[in-house]
Amino acid sequence: MFGLKYVPPCTVGDAFVELHSIAPNHNQLTRFLDYVLENYVGLSEDAKFSPKLWASVPTDEIRTTNGTESFQRHLKRQFYKPHRSIHEYTEVLKQLQSETYLSFNTASYNRKTNRHDQDNRRVAIHQSD
Repeated sequence: MFGLKYVPPCTVGDAFVELHSIAPNHNQLTRFLDYVLENYVGLSEDAKFSPKLWASVPTDEIRTTNGTESFQRHLKRQFYKPHRSIHEYTEVLKQLQSETYLSFNTASYNRKTNRHDQDNRRVAIHQSD
């Protein structure tokens, strides 16, 4: 059941039906599965929380909502040998700073580009009227 979040959204319904078919026939379990079906799976796109919101194929990217925890885990992976010199440490931090800078600037550029594209579409729509 907990593995459904790692299934592509378009196949969540099929995976759920398969799980439901092999589940034991207990009243409480049946009620729970009906609840999950109604609210999270929705075989006909009528779920309150569509699989498009919560299901995705697993990736290697860091998945946590705690930014500090994510940063610490990433930084820890950079220091795989103990007692590095201060020069190695500063090089890793400079590289991390560069990656972060590029990531933020790319995201900022994409937002500006998307807004600019939307404005151009609005102008095109008004001109065609």
